Amino acid sequence: MTGMKRILLIYPPHARNTEPPLGSGLLAADLKSTGVSVRILDLNAEAAPGLALNMKDNPQPRVHRAFLHIGNVLEQLRSPAIYAQTARYRTAVGHYAGALRSISAGSPWTITPGDFTDTRWPVFNSDTVRAVLNEPEQCPFHDFMTEKIYQVMDGFNPDLTGISVIYRTQFLPGLSLAGILRERHSRSDIVMGGGFFKCLYPDVLRLLKTEGIGAAPDRGEPYLRERLSLPGSEKVVFHDPDYTDIDFSRYFAPGPVVPVTSALGCYWGKCRFCAEKAAFVPDDPDGFKNRLIRLGSAYGPELFHLTDNAIPVNILKLLASWMPPAPWYGFVRMTVELTDFNFVRRLADNGCRMLQVGLESVSKPILSRMEKGVDSDLYPKILDNLIRAGIRIYAYVLFGYPGETDADRTATLKFLADHPVDFLNASIFRFPGRFVTASDPGRPELRKWLSETFYSHPVIRKIAFRTPRYYKSSHAAVLRERRVS
Repeated sequence: MTGMKRILLIYPPHARNTEPPLGSGLLAADLKSTGVSVRILDLNAEAAPGLALNMKDNPQPRVHRAFLHIGNVLEQLRSPAIYAQTARYRTAVGHYAGALRSISAGSPWTITPGDFTDTRWPVFNSDTVRAVLNEPEQCPFHDFMTEKIYQVMDGFNPDLTGISVIYRTQFLPGLSLAGILRERHSRSDIVMGGGFFKCLYPDVLRLLKTEGIGAAPDRGEPYLRERLSLPGSEKVVFHDPDYTDIDFSRYFAPGPVVPVTSALGCYWGKCRFCAEKAAFVPDDPDGFKNRLIRLGSAYGPELFHLTDNAIPVNILKLLASWMPPAPWYGFVRMTVELTDFNFVRRLADNGCRMLQVGLESVSKPILSRMEKGVDSDLYPKILDNLIRAGIRIYAYVLFGYPGETDADRTATLKFLADHPVDFLNASIFRFPGRFVTASDPGRPELRKWLSETFYSHPVIRKIAFRTPRYYKSSHAAVLRERRVS
């Protein structure tokens, strides 16, 4: 490669389209610091909405209503007013989901506002990779992706194109995109990477290499610096994510939601059910504070999304003593600091709109097996403090962990019934080997218990109804209406 290197970073469909991809923003900032020319293309922002706009009318009432309203609905989901009225918001999302359901009818694939599956390839193995790469036109996003990258590739002419796959739902479209690039733009080197690559089998990574596609299962910055023969960096540098190429008006949010992180990895990093095992590397609080100030000035955010696996305690202390330029939300561990109401109230006063909390279970034996490192005796006090301070609670519980008994799961159900939260995500534990499947039906008896016992409880049913469908925590943080118990 001669002259200034040109890198195109693409974020493929399909995941929640509420904010720009943080990973691409950080990669762009790091590469630009070495003198490389970088562009970001977020295909996820408009791919599924584009399909929905092309839906066909149908006499079936729900489909017909979606057909009549889909154009207005997509604009409403990109404007503030709809997030102030929960009933109208639910109707809008319902019409959008109905349009995607109509598009998916009769196909082997299914698209919802936040999910994508394809029954032809239920397991992400070497056969799947080879088939999708060689027949990219089978992907429903093929035509959209082809048109968009054609518009960028010919003008920018990148030396390398990186495809970032963060979620399982992006893997098949990402492979299809790699196949398109390989067929039509062979002059550009192709690399795939992102968080989901940690969950793939080694033979898949080897096959990608034999197919002429680089695979970066770890951090992209050192991988791309080495591949491009760029100056190396011996330590992690916390750049401001670069969203220069991002059109925030295309996201389903009331205003710019700016993702940012204060660390790499998780400061606890011991939970046995979690795939995040990267070394924990924190930024210092002053550096993080200054980064929020600069990002606030550059993008005028409606909201900061702190994407840390768990916001470190020293960063929480910073946020309890200083108000960022925009409200914020993020994930925290249920630690002793949150039992101090004055501390929690200061978080609320300084813009904390919502905290995501991993309860998982109230069973001490289960939490011990998980190596969660929290004491469920603290849960009631913490939840009460958050409610009193006006901070929304988005709680996560996990059922089916090895060793769990009926008494364990019933205790968690009773706890949530006695200590209702604002929003809830209840999931079934997946064994590590299942992470790479495109779909996971789970254990029938546990799904039956969730349906017939857990979600049938009147308190749980009310929380589940209040929790935004499809967009979950992304929209729970921006809905304006306050909690009504």
